[in-house]
Amino acid sequence: MTESLFKIRHTDVPLSYYTGLLGMPAMTAYAGFYELCSPKKGEYVFVSSAFGQLVGQLAKLIDCYVVGSAGSKEKVDILKNKFGCSSKKVSGKFAYK
Repeated sequence: MTESLFKIRHTDVPLSYYTGLLGMPAMTAYAGFYELCSPKKGEYVFVSSAFGQLVGQLAKLIDCYVVGSAGSKEKVDILKNKFGCSSKKVSGKFAYK
């Protein structure tokens, strides 16, 4: 088991990136989006959960329409203001609670 572990030696980016953007969550989002879903330009993509913000950004890159949900108005505001979900490529966003 330990032979699959390695020490991160390149610190060009903050180490916290390896728990998100450069780590397992990003690989899961990437593989799920491109390998399992294989969306085409112009299709609608529904996103939610922790992986949703990554998948939403991947979907916008290939000109898909993104519909996102979050658990509160505050989280919807984060989708809109921090992750750019107010662009014309995003079809909607809503709080489900």
